[in-house]
Amino acid sequence: MICLRKRTWHRPLALLAALATMILAVSSCGTPAQTTTTPTKLPQKNHGNVVIFTPSDGLALTRHKPLSTWDRLVPELVKGLKNKGFNDTAIVAKTSSSLAEQSQDVQDYVVNLLTPLQHAGKNRKATKHSDDANTKLRKQLSKTTLVIAPWSNKNGNNNYGDYATLPAALEQTPSPNVTSQDKQGDDTHPQQNDKQSHKDLAQKSADQAEDKQTQDQENHKRMDSFSNEANSAGDQSAKNALRAEKRLATSLQLAKKAGVHVIMIARTVPGFQPDVLFHLSDAKSIGETQAATLVQKLALDRATQDNPRYIEVLLPCHNQKNINAHASTQTNKNTESNGNHTESTNEDNPLGLDDEFAKEAFSGIWKVLRPYFASGTLLSSSGTLHTNSTENDWMNVAFDADDPEAVKKELTNRITANDHQFTPSLRHVDGIIAMDDQIALQTAKTLSALGYEGSAADINPSFTLPDVIGNFIGKRNLTKRPVPAPKNSPNHKENQEQADTEAAKKDDSQLKQWPAITGYGAYKNIMPNIVNGKQWMTTIENQAKISQDIVATCDSLNTTGKLSRSIATTPTNLGNGVSVPTIYEQLLAVSATNLKARLIDPGYISLADAGL
Repeated sequence: MICLRKRTWHRPLALLAALATMILAVSSCGTPAQTTTTPTKLPQKNHGNVVIFTPSDGLALTRHKPLSTWDRLVPELVKGLKNKGFNDTAIVAKTSSSLAEQSQDVQDYVVNLLTPLQHAGKNRKATKHSDDANTKLRKQLSKTTLVIAPWSNKNGNNNYGDYATLPAALEQTPSPNVTSQDKQGDDTHPQQNDKQSHKDLAQKSADQAEDKQTQDQENHKRMDSFSNEANSAGDQSAKNALRAEKRLATSLQLAKKAGVHVIMIARTVPGFQPDVLFHLSDAKSIGETQAATLVQKLALDRATQDNPRYIEVLLPCHNQKNINAHASTQTNKNTESNGNHTESTNEDNPLGLDDEFAKEAFSGIWKVLRPYFASGTLLSSSGTLHTNSTENDWMNVAFDADDPEAVKKELTNRITANDHQFTPSLRHVDGIIAMDDQIALQTAKTLSALGYEGSAADINPSFTLPDVIGNFIGKRNLTKRPVPAPKNSPNHKENQEQADTEAAKKDDSQLKQWPAITGYGAYKNIMPNIVNGKQWMTTIENQAKISQDIVATCDSLNTTGKLSRSIATTPTNLGNGVSVPTIYEQLLAVSATNLKARLIDPGYISLADAGL
């Protein structure tokens, strides 16, 4: 019985020991999770603040517009800033529909930004707490960058989008009869105390907030007074623009004096020097780009005088009715003031065309094409350009593009020869510079109607576009061939007859061969023509690269107070010995071969837009 009892108690004890062992094993397995230390969160880098001011998109929501618009760039810029580490609350974007509205928006922002600094200055007799607050405010200002694309009147040149810098003649604000009251906004005393400047600006904004209705009434009275004095709506508009520019320049000056950084895009404002200027494109680079790519496509370096290439340059002039009406008004005013009523005619410009953008675009085109015309390896199918042409002959290829049938009429007159009684014969043309995609679209329609066949893919098919046009623009030696001496008696008719004689040697199939057409803007409605080769290429600003460069510049200015050495700049002269570091962006060339990579994959256009 005793042995039985021992065996009976032994079994429960063994079970208890086994259970205890299991509990210890389970508890030991959970121990590491309980003792693991949570990683310490590193302090997030303070990238500062970025405030973006751009014009509102003046182009309608349509497929018939270029991709280069502010409403496309700003979201990409904001996205890039967030990816860089900028807080959502540290990024502000503001659009304005006019220069007056933009200058007011900037002034209001600067006033709100600097008002705390003014209040801190008033409390100088306070303790160390005030000094700490003042230091904190100035540190915040030094980590703030204003990115501004100054509003500008594109004067009807909407076909080239928002990014193109207008020629100086169009950028310059007209100079009305400025009164002493208009001049009061000038920053003629740079040595003025910063605190007083902040105070004046803040007080001005406070007064406007206290009695806005009264101020508006006074503004209306003042505008009526100016209108009566000027007796001209145009003069009044010029005064308003001048006043807005001064307000914008003054506000930016005060911000910069307080430590805020300023980046300007596409253009500057008279009287202000930004920290950095971004140059995205202009008329000359757009024209030069298309000419340079066409030179590559047509293999002009392999052309000879016995086997030349034939091209046409279509130089559209826009908004001519308004320009001519304004010019007529100015002429009448000058005539009345002088008392002389004489008719003025311009034999060199019988059509009365006036378009500074087109003029500068042709200077870029002719810079590239002139050596080939001079060597006789490049001819104009119509004879409008020849060996002795200069960049001043831009009117020979210009036409009023406001007429819906303008391209059809112009091109038909150039590339058809009326040497048959009933059916005009076609002239051979290898390439057409159409300047913008809408002109290129009308060009393609006209060529189809005339009976031209094929596509650009049939011309030098082994050539592919480089990714960035700037890689060879301005760097190629375009004067490899000796330039022949100019003829003694250049004659347009003789040049055209020579072109016709050369073209007559080609058989009918060559005459009808489809030319390579160039354009600009990457309009969505022309994308199917890019795919099928009816339009060989289009050019567009590299929005992704622009956004990336602006983000890097903002980050560098906010974190170090200066530009990083990795950011390449070129000084741009603003006049009076003042220059500004400028970042020059390069244009992209888009054809059927890289359309997907350049426009579809980044999301700028869809497969449906391209007709795929």
